[in-house]
Amino acid sequence: MNQSKNYSIDKLLQYVGNDVNQINEMIKIFLDTIPPDIDQIQKMANINDWQRVYEIAHRIKPSIDIFEMNNILEDIKKIEYQAHENNAEGNLDALIKELSEKVNSVILLMQKEIEK
Repeated sequence: MNQSKNYSIDKLLQYVGNDVNQINEMIKIFLDTIPPDIDQIQKMANINDWQRVYEIAHRIKPSIDIFEMNNILEDIKKIEYQAHENNAEGNLDALIKELSEKVNSVILLMQKEIEK
């Protein structure tokens, strides 16, 4: 995995082969769905709807995993766990902010990649 990218398509290649169109389509789907999901996690956290935070985090985990965004995956797992525990440790806002920043930087890289 190229560490400077913070993501990899190696796992995705195992599923779709070297079909560049399908890979680009999967990247586009990721780019279209994950940012609104991250925004929704933030909105639900703002109103202490931990069940929804948990559900969204749980739902996007496979998308993060397929692109091998391991450091982001760890954040999602922490958010999922903390939301399930109703933010018992009180650190979800910080975790979500960190997640959002990491996802935004990876999204910029992915957008550049498909513009090539």
